[in-house]
Amino acid sequence: MQKPLLFSTLSQLEFERAVLGRVVAGMPLREVLEHVVRRVENRSEQPLRASVLLVDATGKRLVHGAAPSLPDDYNRIVDGLEFGPLMGSCGAAAFRGEPVIVEDIQTDPVWAAFRDIARQYDLRACWSMPIQAADGRLLGTFANYYSIPKTPSREELDDIAQVASITALAIERHASDRALRESEERLRIAQQAGGIGTFEIFPHNGRLAVSEELCWQWGLTPRHEYHLDDLLELVHPDDRDRVRAGHLDMPAGALDYLEYRIRRPDNGEERWMARRGEAIEDSAGGLRYLGVTYDITGHKRFEERLRVSEAQLRRLNDSLAAEVDARTRERNSIWRNSRDLFIVASSAGVLRAVNPAWTDILGFREDELIGKSFAEIVHPDDVEATEAALLSAARSGLVRFENRNRHKDGSYRWVSWVAAPEGDALYGNGRDVTSEKETQRALQQTEEALRQAQKMEALGQLTGGIAHDFNNLLQGITGPLELIRRYTQLGRTDDIDRFISMATGAANRAASLTHRLLAFSRRQPLDPKPVNADELLHSIDDLLKRTMGEAIETRVVPNPHLWLTRCDANQLENALLNFAINARDAMPEGGRLTLETGNVELGHDFAARHPDVAPGSYVVVSVSDTGAGMDADVKARAFDPFYTTKPLGQGTGLGLSMAYGFAKQSGGIATIDSAPDAGTTIRLYLPRFSGDPGTQEIASELNDAHRAAGRHAILVVEDDASVRELVCEILRDLDYQVLEAFDGPSGLTILNSHARIDLLVTDVGLPGLNGRQLADAARATRPKLRVLFMTGYAEAATRTNGFLDTGMEMITKPFTLESMASRIRRMVTLGLTDD
Repeated sequence: MQKPLLFSTLSQLEFERAVLGRVVAGMPLREVLEHVVRRVENRSEQPLRASVLLVDATGKRLVHGAAPSLPDDYNRIVDGLEFGPLMGSCGAAAFRGEPVIVEDIQTDPVWAAFRDIARQYDLRACWSMPIQAADGRLLGTFANYYSIPKTPSREELDDIAQVASITALAIERHASDRALRESEERLRIAQQAGGIGTFEIFPHNGRLAVSEELCWQWGLTPRHEYHLDDLLELVHPDDRDRVRAGHLDMPAGALDYLEYRIRRPDNGEERWMARRGEAIEDSAGGLRYLGVTYDITGHKRFEERLRVSEAQLRRLNDSLAAEVDARTRERNSIWRNSRDLFIVASSAGVLRAVNPAWTDILGFREDELIGKSFAEIVHPDDVEATEAALLSAARSGLVRFENRNRHKDGSYRWVSWVAAPEGDALYGNGRDVTSEKETQRALQQTEEALRQAQKMEALGQLTGGIAHDFNNLLQGITGPLELIRRYTQLGRTDDIDRFISMATGAANRAASLTHRLLAFSRRQPLDPKPVNADELLHSIDDLLKRTMGEAIETRVVPNPHLWLTRCDANQLENALLNFAINARDAMPEGGRLTLETGNVELGHDFAARHPDVAPGSYVVVSVSDTGAGMDADVKARAFDPFYTTKPLGQGTGLGLSMAYGFAKQSGGIATIDSAPDAGTTIRLYLPRFSGDPGTQEIASELNDAHRAAGRHAILVVEDDASVRELVCEILRDLDYQVLEAFDGPSGLTILNSHARIDLLVTDVGLPGLNGRQLADAARATRPKLRVLFMTGYAEAATRTNGFLDTGMEMITKPFTLESMASRIRRMVTLGLTDD
């Protein structure tokens, strides 16, 4: 090589600057090393081929670094060369840690294993020098290859040593710069992910150096520097003095943790910020005030905003130690000062690093946590979900989850976590949300208490109205009865029928009110019969039109092929009238009301959305209006008892609830389709009836047709003495043989005797044995006995399906004497047919 290359101080410095300049410019290490090799080859007086091999991660092998003039096949052969005393010049130099000069490869034992390879590529001499770091670590080897045997001069050995030294600087500087860039990139990612802005205060001029993330948090145009007064102007007036005092009186230790509000200049939004910092002594002996800010608006509003922060920074080489140490302390200050929990864990959840906030929030020291599984400090009920969340983070990326973490004192704290993978580790950031959870729980309890109070208020209004109505009805019954007694005593019988009609009308209204209450509670005893819904709509068509008024067009769309359904016709009529009245109220300016019937097959999809309905054939009756419609909240609560959108005193909210209860008891369901300004459609789905429609009972007065066709014996079991006496008197008057009992056990005694009994008439709600239990016991000895149940209210009556067996019927109190007599005459006649 020419002497000016390295012996000249200027040439040496120029070479060194050229190499390190490429490193600083960010050029890949392979290109930097190729520049070194080509520089050596070009400045050599005698043809040579140079190479650089690098130590691999195991520290036991050499891998290809740069050898542009050597054949690619040879480079592939030596790539992965193991250290050893007889492993060629480079392998031996790496093994010994000193230069290995082979003047003739064909005779030197160092090359014995590689002699044929060298001959193949025309290599006869190889001088190799170890490349060592300043601390003595082996970084690789530098070698010169010649095509003839050659002995180096002292100057040439010095040249190789100088090249190895410069190459070592390049390798170390490249590693240091790369580590620094990776550290800065991780910090930038951590700041963006965790929403952490950084700043540095210069007290002598009141200026701040700020990060891009801080500018974004504050809504500022990104700049590297702002004046303190500019930022103070954005602070809420109520918080400004505290923030200004914290900056004017900066101690040598740190800037205290401080929370305050700002008004973002870009959109005017008010945000909560938190700040903490500390003083760091610089190389000149002065203090630098470094700190962090982070947006805690989500914390104030129960939302998570931060993601993950960096845990550790690598140590850099000695040439950049001072700069790396300063930056490391800056990043550690973020790690120490954060009020959130930071973790670095393995993909399996084993903790590798935690920040000091763990001690403040959960009481554990760092040495008590490192090496433990994260699951060990998680509430047992949350372990499975936590492990699933960490596994999802390791596989898929960012995840959010909440769990309870154990405090050192044995209590638990709720923490909202954000976790994300980075390399083979998981980085997590957790915020203590225990207070928010407690606040939410207290709010839920308060809301539940409010709802209960509203229900009780509505119940009070309801019972007050019912008491008022019943008092009026009782007056309408007791008054005419007193007049009847008085007129009878005076012998005045002409007006008695009028008073009887008055009392009967009041009694019927009382019965109707009772049925409405039972419908509201969804426990009314129904009287299901085959019903043609089209005929029912036709019968109430005129009533609907009068109710709707002239401003509302009323249309009834029948179905000529409509199936029969089996339900209580009166309850169906009441439900349809209720729907119509609600529709009228929704169309104060007029509109169109449409009532339509149809046949429908409900499949499993419908049944899955409405679990109380079985798939099958149904008759559907729909009531549609063109009114104001309902929003989602009103529609969801429309069938709830007491719920009404009408002002106080203009509705109890029972109408739709009664209709819904009737549909459910009939084996069907009611649904609502509605939207604001799009009208409302309410549909009643009632099961199809496939049997014989039979004949309808026509009400009339008692006459000879109701008398017993023979000396039929009837057992009457009723615990109410007045009702029992009335029924028995009627039956005796109709020429029936009557046996009577006041409760279930006494009735069973008669049933177990040899007395003739053609029909059992029993109340459902009896003391001792209820009516159904009495009937079952009676049929054990009298299997064909027919039974007529009387009921005003009974729990069993709410289960219409399955309550009545063959030969059993039910009549609802209060009933007319004619309806009871007709029912008994028909049942005893059928009993004779069965016999």
